Amino acid sequence: MLLSVQLYLNSCGGTTTTKEMTPEQKKARQDSIFKEHKQKVDMYMSFGWEPFKQNNYEKARKYFSRVAKIDTTGIYGPILYQNLGTCYLQLNKPDSAEWAYKKGIENVPDAPYNYSALGYIYRRQGKDEKAIEMYEKLIKLRPDSAQYYHELGKLYANNYQTQKAISTYKKAVSLEPNNTEYQEILSNLLRTTGDTAQIIKQNKQMVKLNPDNMRYRFQLAKSYHSAAKFDSAIINLKIVINNQPDNIEALELLGDSYQNKNKFSEAIVVYNTIIDKNPQDKENLCNLASCYTSLGRYSTARSIVNRALRIDNQYGLAYLTLGRIYETAADRNIKRNDGKTTYDDKLVYKIAYDQYVKAKNDLAYKKEAESRIQSLRPVIPTTEDKFIHDYDTPKSETYNWI
Repeated sequence: MLLSVQLYLNSCGGTTTTKEMTPEQKKARQDSIFKEHKQKVDMYMSFGWEPFKQNNYEKARKYFSRVAKIDTTGIYGPILYQNLGTCYLQLNKPDSAEWAYKKGIENVPDAPYNYSALGYIYRRQGKDEKAIEMYEKLIKLRPDSAQYYHELGKLYANNYQTQKAISTYKKAVSLEPNNTEYQEILSNLLRTTGDTAQIIKQNKQMVKLNPDNMRYRFQLAKSYHSAAKFDSAIINLKIVINNQPDNIEALELLGDSYQNKNKFSEAIVVYNTIIDKNPQDKENLCNLASCYTSLGRYSTARSIVNRALRIDNQYGLAYLTLGRIYETAADRNIKRNDGKTTYDDKLVYKIAYDQYVKAKNDLAYKKEAESRIQSLRPVIPTTEDKFIHDYDTPKSETYNWI
């Protein structure tokens, strides 16, 4: 009887038994739900694509924003937040763009675009420290990208982190050795360090890559000149001048290089070339006079300085050069006399002294003139010298030219 009642109750639904789904059934159900979800995401994404391609960023933003809300599975990965960030940027909403790119990084941490976009935003906002952080992450993600090293190097340089900038550009150059822009920036950065060996090495590389670029070759010549490697400077300066005969700066550097090599006759030819091009060039008239002084041709040197003074009778460098003519003549005469200083030598020093006093009136040369005046004070005639000797013009045949 009891068994009959139990069977009756079961048949009437008094006790129900739910049959558990198989794994296959569960997967099928999940696939069905995901398919429905993806169709909805695809629909909104496609609605956003068309206005996006037509630069209708406000309309595109609305649909991409819907996708961002409902797509918890990340179907479209980084592309969704890239596009959304672009919309916000184009709509001049950088804060919202920043949010979008950060979400993109959350979803796909190893996609470089969002880091690059954030770096761009931070640069525009003047937030260089944050921008640097983004590009430092970028070069870890893409260590083979010279462009990212370039962007990071610029940020370092703008923030006075010169050594970091140099290291970064060296890496960019190693990745793209033929990139002239990177090579030139690296060269400019190295010049600020004063490391002549590195500067020369970099400038040589630039010339190697661009042998017909006279600007790069001139930079190489200048770096050799700064390092006192005058023979190498001369070789490169000659090439520059052969290609650019009117390059006055190169000619001046060539003349100076010859002077430093004590090749005064060659320097004279160079300075005469400059003066032929510009007879009013008072500075190079003084340089020319200095070469003749070094050759002991004091009268010629003095006449050239006087030409400079006729151009500008207040020109301090001309008076300094004139003073050196007299001072050099006295120095050499004393040396020929085994170091003995005569009253005539002192009178010549006094003439030099007087030129330096005149040079002092030109503020550009005042400091140098005062230094020369100080050095000559001990050797100009004293009151006692003047009492003993009754003349104030040198009588020695050595100084007949005076």
